[in-house]
Amino acid sequence: MSNRIPDSFEAVLLTPLGRDAMLAADCLRMAGIEAVPCRDFEELSARVRAGVGTVLVTEEALTVERVRAFGDLVQEQPAWSDLPIVVFSSRLDTLRSRTAHLQELGNVSFVDRPVQRRTLVAAVRSALRARQRQYEGRRAIEAREQFLAMLGHELRNPLAAIVFATDLLGRGNADNPRLAKYTATVERQTRHLHRLVDDLLDVGRVTSGKVTLKREPVEMAALVRRSIEAHQVMAEAHGVSLIFTDDGTPVVVDADVVRLEQVATNLVTNALKYTPRGGRVAVRVGREGGQAVLSVQDTGLGIAAENLGSIFELFAQAPTTLDRARGGLGLGLTLVRTLVELQGGTVAADSPGVGLGSRFQVRLPLVVVDVVPASSKHGFPTPMPGRPRKRIVVVDDNADLREMLAELLGMVGYVVEEAGDGPQGLTRILSVRPDVALVDIGLPGFDGYELARQARRSLGDSVLLIAMTGYGQLDDQARAAEAGFDSHITKPVSLEDIEAAVAAPPSRSAPPAA
Repeated sequence: MSNRIPDSFEAVLLTPLGRDAMLAADCLRMAGIEAVPCRDFEELSARVRAGVGTVLVTEEALTVERVRAFGDLVQEQPAWSDLPIVVFSSRLDTLRSRTAHLQELGNVSFVDRPVQRRTLVAAVRSALRARQRQYEGRRAIEAREQFLAMLGHELRNPLAAIVFATDLLGRGNADNPRLAKYTATVERQTRHLHRLVDDLLDVGRVTSGKVTLKREPVEMAALVRRSIEAHQVMAEAHGVSLIFTDDGTPVVVDADVVRLEQVATNLVTNALKYTPRGGRVAVRVGREGGQAVLSVQDTGLGIAAENLGSIFELFAQAPTTLDRARGGLGLGLTLVRTLVELQGGTVAADSPGVGLGSRFQVRLPLVVVDVVPASSKHGFPTPMPGRPRKRIVVVDDNADLREMLAELLGMVGYVVEEAGDGPQGLTRILSVRPDVALVDIGLPGFDGYELARQARRSLGDSVLLIAMTGYGQLDDQARAAEAGFDSHITKPVSLEDIEAAVAAPPSRSAPPAA
């Protein structure tokens, strides 16, 4: 069910006798409350799914089957919703035992019969006040998500320009040790900023239940090994030994590859961050009692006993000094716990005490498969010398980003054209008829979606359209595909990301909307 239902303050009523519902509705209307009697349970269900303020029902209407159906209705509600249900009864002991399942799922209150007018009105007003607070909470969540999306976009644009400029500096100063060192520092800190931005945006989506998992059989040891390889440079920079071991047998779980890799990455990064120079981080994947176990153990700062219970809470961190030298927003472990639980697993932390290191263990159910999944490494080809020169148009209103990217693409063999807004970008694409167009979404004039629609109508499939944007959530990707883009990459991107998008088969599954 969609999370976006209207802020309704309608009280819907269901009684076995229609006259009872009509009389109660008239009573509520006289008190200024919008009330709608329902003919049957099907009408009530339809109204609840469309959005109501509260449900009023009499005990006679709550058969065993109806209680189960009410439970299903409650479970369909969005995460923010705690639909108030008021039950009128004269046999509370019997009814409450019958509705125990419903009480566990929903916000159920009971009113004794016979019901006086003022009791009826008071009960409904109380339920609607509770509903009002839920609507306010939802609006706060929506405002937060909109703010985070805009913040992510505004942060990712300058980060993208820095990534491209750093790449250019690295290519041009490989023989100058001092400049190479400075360039590596900028690159390292940019990656750190990128990770903070991703965590900030992800935590809002994950904790509000807006993450869609793409689950498949995954060989866990191979996935974690890739993460370890990617973190060896970070470990060397921190002066920490990073070691990986496994049982030597396949450890297959039903998981989302991207999200499971995010779990491993956050745990390893966290361990490296809190382990001093000369320390050790040991990562192991194995089997225990029908479960796959990922263990990340370090010789770092450790966790005090009083902090173990809250270490996975939002914004929780081990106590740090004012310089906050290790950085972070206290989001990584919250993401780890939520992503693991979404995939049917558990995560736990233990530590002998402060200064004695810590261990994090992720447990996921093992699955039995006939063929062990291949270890597909998420690496991308780099441009090869001597290949045919492709024409590419870069459309972005950030001049620094556009110019740095154009120079970088030119260095590796592309013929590059630039544009700074939607109308200019469309004109350039239609006149040049490039092989590839890299298009930002938030453009002046008209946005990247409109550009893609018009370009696709004029050029058909002769141009590869790639959305390169700071908006990177699943609904952003879906909207890009609907507009006619072949693929979607989220800023900041590397040259390898662009090459992968150029080489990958189009993900667009339907023609753009006219």
